Amino acid sequence: MTATRSHIITPLVSSVTAAFLLTTAVSAAAQTAPAVPDYARQVEIRRTTHGVPHIKAENLAAAAYALGYVQLEDYGARVAMGLLRARGEMGRWFGRDSMDGDFGAQREYALAVENYARLEQPTRDVYEGFAAGVNRYIELHRAEYPAGMPTDFSGYDVASLHIGDTPPTARIRRFLAAVKGGASIAEAMEDSVTSALFASSDEPVTAEDGSNAWALAPTRTTSGRAILLRNPHLAWTSGYYEAHMTVSGVMDFYGDFRIGGPFGVIGGFNKDLGWSTTNNAPDLDEIYALDVDPARADRYLFDGTSLPLERELTTVTYRNGPGLSTETRESWRTPLGPVIWRITNSSATITRRSTALSKSEASRHSPRAHSTGALPGRW
Repeated sequence: MTATRSHIITPLVSSVTAAFLLTTAVSAAAQTAPAVPDYARQVEIRRTTHGVPHIKAENLAAAAYALGYVQLEDYGARVAMGLLRARGEMGRWFGRDSMDGDFGAQREYALAVENYARLEQPTRDVYEGFAAGVNRYIELHRAEYPAGMPTDFSGYDVASLHIGDTPPTARIRRFLAAVKGGASIAEAMEDSVTSALFASSDEPVTAEDGSNAWALAPTRTTSGRAILLRNPHLAWTSGYYEAHMTVSGVMDFYGDFRIGGPFGVIGGFNKDLGWSTTNNAPDLDEIYALDVDPARADRYLFDGTSLPLERELTTVTYRNGPGLSTETRESWRTPLGPVIWRITNSSATITRRSTALSKSEASRHSPRAHSTGALPGRW
């Protein structure tokens, strides 16, 4: 077996095992390469002539390992930076100008760690396998990344991608600007939601914005077979990652993942079933103005009861020339959610609550949704 990486353009009829795939390098480099992970011996990857990876694994962890590896092979920096961002370490690597998001990310990372044990084991297997695949690719391709790029990503880091507790910064800024400009809270919420959804376009919002999917029963088609048609109204560069993942007796899925993680499946099919999602804009956030307790500092009134605001201090490390520095910021929250504005010389504290099912909660059951026993027939 020669040392090559021709699997990138290998036709589907030619098989390349992942044990070979993930350890390949020129002979001299292979002598100093890290040891082959066990996952690599439990999975096979084949690419079509168009580069679409087909992953066949013995278990979910090995399948996710391969998915992480091939995503870095195709979109390396984008995937790795996403994990650094989720970990709250952008400032550490790129300086103070990059650290603003780290404060919220570190709080979300702590939530991921705190709740990780609540995730079903198959979900943890996927997270940990994906992280191992990312680490392996970086280990073998150091030249593609900044010096010292971490190779210790874990399931916690990948799970952090799916935590959604911190308010979207841009939306909050638009909301506050509208309120300070004289708008009511209801008006500002409507404006902030609309502008957040369509900020990337200067075109007016119309009834045609969104996406479509049609499901046709066999009695409605000339072929006598069911048809599922997707029209997501999105560009090819919107973050889709086409792949086929098979774990015998557990999972069979061909469709689009999202670049940067193992979940976020938008639509796909197998020999028995097809499924799709569409874009929509439900109102999943609420803004509350809480009455300040006039007699006691840092407290608010809720149903006539005085309750304390919860104070949080978050410290972020950032690159400062050849060395590192730290900055600590204060934030406040209530059981309704984080405080986004404490109005000076006013009787109100503004807090934001998300009514959405958190991404972490939704991802708890993702592998089950694609398992062989999720619905009648095979997923």
